[in-house]
Amino acid sequence: MTTAPRSDRSLASRIKVGERDMADTLAYLGTLPKFNGRAVAMGLCYAAGISCHGTQMLDYIQELDGVGEPICIIWGDQDHRAPVEVLEAYRAIPLRMKNVEVHIFSGVRHGYMMRGSPKAFDAATYEFSIRRAMAILEDFKVGRVSQ
Repeated sequence: MTTAPRSDRSLASRIKVGERDMADTLAYLGTLPKFNGRAVAMGLCYAAGISCHGTQMLDYIQELDGVGEPICIIWGDQDHRAPVEVLEAYRAIPLRMKNVEVHIFSGVRHGYMMRGSPKAFDAATYEFSIRRAMAILEDFKVGRVSQ
């Protein structure tokens, strides 16, 4: 596991370290004969939610009711895992829940965050997603969001 130097413990540096750890883990998994090429990362913090090209989202839409923490959901309108009915259902949520933001980008496909997927990777949407995630996390750091 990579660690940030003691002199640099900023949130951004810690996230970069985590990204490197995940990349290293995926590289190692790729060396294992039984690895099927698919991996999942899950975090449980409940202080905020950030979803980039999430799947099976209609299965969990009712779980948003009563959640007061910030939630950011980002998809492309060409995401085969988020058909029109999913996008429409989620577009309506920010109208009744001010803590939820939904961003849907034109022409963007499922997997837009995955640099190794040349057909899906979208640099502009990736950068937007990272900026929004960092802004939400920064709000917690400086106390603009109640915890």
